[in-house]
Amino acid sequence: MAQERLAVVSIHPPKSKFTRVAPLKARYGGVSDMWITRKMRDEGFPQPVFLGGRDRFWITEQLDSWDMAMIERGSIAHHGVAGKRKAVQS
Repeated sequence: MAQERLAVVSIHPPKSKFTRVAPLKARYGGVSDMWITRKMRDEGFPQPVFLGGRDRFWITEQLDSWDMAMIERGSIAHHGVAGKRKAVQS
């Protein structure tokens, strides 16, 4: 009798090792290039890597670690425009 093998199927797609700039900006609420530059300069945001071209990539694991450090530090509102509110005119 043939043994039946069960395939393990994940409902979550595998996480990419690298994050391009557009998904990076979306991850933090649609931030600008200047936001990224300031976070790298002032708050230890991970530096991009260049993989044989001009495109910037960030190592996803480093972004996850930086997020956790900001949460532990109490800077939960570091996600770009998430904390900004428009003034309501009466």
